[in-house]
Amino acid sequence: MISEDGGLRLMLGAGADANHEPRTFTFPIGEAHLAVIREDLPRHLLLWSAVLPLCEAAGTAGRLDEDAAVALLDPILLSPPEDVDALFRRIRWDRDRLVAHGADVGLLRRGRVCAAMRSATGTPDEKRAQEHRADRRRAERGAVLGPLDAAILRYTGQYAHGATVPRRLPGGGARKTALTFTDDKGAEKKWRKDGRRGASAEFWEFVGARSAADNEVFTIEDEERGEGLQVHFYADSVARVTTVREGKGGADPEYRVEYALVDGLDGYRALVSAFVRGGCAALDPYGPWMSDVAAFERARRERRGAR
Repeated sequence: MISEDGGLRLMLGAGADANHEPRTFTFPIGEAHLAVIREDLPRHLLLWSAVLPLCEAAGTAGRLDEDAAVALLDPILLSPPEDVDALFRRIRWDRDRLVAHGADVGLLRRGRVCAAMRSATGTPDEKRAQEHRADRRRAERGAVLGPLDAAILRYTGQYAHGATVPRRLPGGGARKTALTFTDDKGAEKKWRKDGRRGASAEFWEFVGARSAADNEVFTIEDEERGEGLQVHFYADSVARVTTVREGKGGADPEYRVEYALVDGLDGYRALVSAFVRGGCAALDPYGPWMSDVAAFERARRERRGAR
């Protein structure tokens, strides 16, 4: 906030100049606006998200459209929530900025921006915003991540880059009549119980045909049980996912994802055989299984250092 010629001006940094340095913009505000900005963090952040597109439109050297910025002040800072929600359905605004500051993504999606900002925080979480952008890019491509997929991508550091792994576990019944094999390149193969060959043999044949230096993640999914086993040959590890609660009334199912270290190809073969025989429950003896990704990564580094 600065004072200029006896008036108040709001200052914010946004965009970049030709040298990629942040630009600074100002525009006039009144005392009533200043009071809200100081006391009401959600309204302050909503104003910021609405002004950012104007800053971007100014480019590397252009002027901010001050009239457009000033026109946002009363509707965002001084109007009732329903009017603010209606305004945000008509204007451009920076969704990522609100997500970084803790906005409820579901409420934002439904157009309830004021309610979404009740969870706002003063300190931004840029990683949250990056993951939100990645989710939007996946949605634009028609890709949907299941909990196992999301957990694996976070573990491998690929989540915020918009990466995907092949499928989503749906949850479901108790009979195991089919398994699905997938790799990290989108290939898929179905195994059915009425076939001549066992599931383990067909899985390893699938791995043998598809494995490469850039294709070292393979998944076995029991869609009817809502269970899966994912092997990471590059990391000497596996992840298993089990359905904790089935989705009802349009809600997503709840899953538990756990990780374990693996000793060589024989270890992978034992895990695959156990999963084929009895699902995730049969994997218990092959632990310890860890649900904390950070703790698992520490254990993996410690074992690597001990070798």
